[in-house]
Amino acid sequence: MHKHYFITITLLFVFCFKSVGQTEENELQGKWYMFSRNRVVGLEFSKDRIITKQLNWDLSEREPGREQVQRITHSAKANGNTYVCLRTDDDTANQIRVNTFRIVRPGKEMLFVINSTEKLFTNMDSVQQYIDHDVTDKYGFNLYSQAEMEQFKKLKKINTMTAPDFEIYVGKIIHLRSVEDSLSKQLADPEPSGIIYYGYSMLRVFFLEIGYDPLVTTKELDDLFKRFADTPAAKKLLGGH
Repeated sequence: MHKHYFITITLLFVFCFKSVGQTEENELQGKWYMFSRNRVVGLEFSKDRIITKQLNWDLSEREPGREQVQRITHSAKANGNTYVCLRTDDDTANQIRVNTFRIVRPGKEMLFVINSTEKLFTNMDSVQQYIDHDVTDKYGFNLYSQAEMEQFKKLKKINTMTAPDFEIYVGKIIHLRSVEDSLSKQLADPEPSGIIYYGYSMLRVFFLEIGYDPLVTTKELDDLFKRFADTPAAKKLLGGH
């Protein structure tokens, strides 16, 4: 009886990860892009791996031939998230990393969650226990499909931004500070660079939210702030009145 019960539970566990995983892999498959401080990061999902590349703002490769490859061993959907279990080809410790994604707009946008575990797992039982208890609100890097990125290029350029739009943009940055404070307290072992790069990414996402092309170089961003340096919005951002 006990042996039969154990086999049944094991089969259910494997079925959950494989059958649900195949569906979720289809949602993730393809090329996705997120914004970083001075570049775009490209992630290409296939059935069994993720390839990460560093890109320029025109989406050309910054470092050809230096992509990172991670193997997908399992995936599952729970709590509104998709959990992807990964290993690298040079891993000799048989450790499992779990990345968490959340679909925002199917085929167009998803989140690469940052307030998720950094723990490395050694077996799928411990992964399942983590997933069962992972019910917090999620924040992360916005990932966009290739078709969406092409559409962004057609939006207004930030060198045409108006003063009222700049004020709205600044308001979003000020609100971001409270989000970052909340994140740093929420993470059990916060990685400062992760939160900092989340902030860099959101500087571009905010352009998109107010109708501007987010594919903005560091120089273009600096020029925008110089142009509005003497406005009340800029002084508010710097802590003035």
